[in-house]
Amino acid sequence: MSMGQNGKANTGNGVPTLDPAEQLRKEIEISDRDFYAVYDRRHGKRLIPSARVYNNWAKEAGIKTRIIEAGCDADKAWAHVKGWIGPEANPVLQREARVTIVWKTECEDLIWNAIAPKTDQRGQVVKAGKPYTIGPDGYPVLTESSNQLAIIQQLSRLKRFGERTAVTKAEAIVEKKLLGVEYREPEEITHEQRETEAVAAANGETVQEAAGSTSERKPPAGNGAAAPMGDPPRPGSQPLNTVVEINGKRLRTAGIQADQLEAIWAAAERLGKGPVAEVLKALGVEKSVHLSREKAGQVLAKLNERLSRLR
Repeated sequence: MSMGQNGKANTGNGVPTLDPAEQLRKEIEISDRDFYAVYDRRHGKRLIPSARVYNNWAKEAGIKTRIIEAGCDADKAWAHVKGWIGPEANPVLQREARVTIVWKTECEDLIWNAIAPKTDQRGQVVKAGKPYTIGPDGYPVLTESSNQLAIIQQLSRLKRFGERTAVTKAEAIVEKKLLGVEYREPEEITHEQRETEAVAAANGETVQEAAGSTSERKPPAGNGAAAPMGDPPRPGSQPLNTVVEINGKRLRTAGIQADQLEAIWAAAERLGKGPVAEVLKALGVEKSVHLSREKAGQVLAKLNERLSRLR
């Protein structure tokens, strides 16, 4: 039987019939449409895999997920998802994620997007934002009823699929954690970068940002989770081939352990960043994550000497 377009077989009577195997192959096939472009302040324009791509990679890596709790009410939608590699009773690796979508916050975000002027790639305003005034609580309020109704309609649509959206987001976070890739939203990354820059500027320092890949089109390796992605090593530094986890975040290091990193950060809070940077520079590194386990011990010994003088 000859095949027509869209996975349909030609029956000879002019009416094509659906070939289930071919249709399934097309539905699960990964294409360029499954990647979307975002702007990253460190790397510029980047191609980010969609949740569908990560779900596909997770299946290849043998990742399984289970919804522990999920729901939706008038105030919020929420989901708690667990994921693991290996048998559930004794997993090789296990992660959890909780997502809460608050409708008041979503409504505020829709309004901010509505009143913001639309700009092109050069930053030139191409369309003015919706007219608004400032309400008694200090937040913008759209002045035209048609715009207000549009926001209500968008929010109603979000609520309709709220539980499903929360579950999808939680599952995606778990899969990304187990795959070892960045699981934060682009907006969250940008916010943390700006926060870091603000702290550095207040201290008279400069934030050194490592260059990275402009694409995340990297499927998991082998039957397990992929190696975690992170900033590449700088010239003269040790390769970052050790992974540690602190407060739920995975960091690539040159050998320094999680307890050593936390001890150095605690010393920086008491001594200030200057003395810590001085000790690191004496060992030829810029960041504590570039320390080997042995050098981290040397740094802690020197910092403990300074801390002892404060007592």
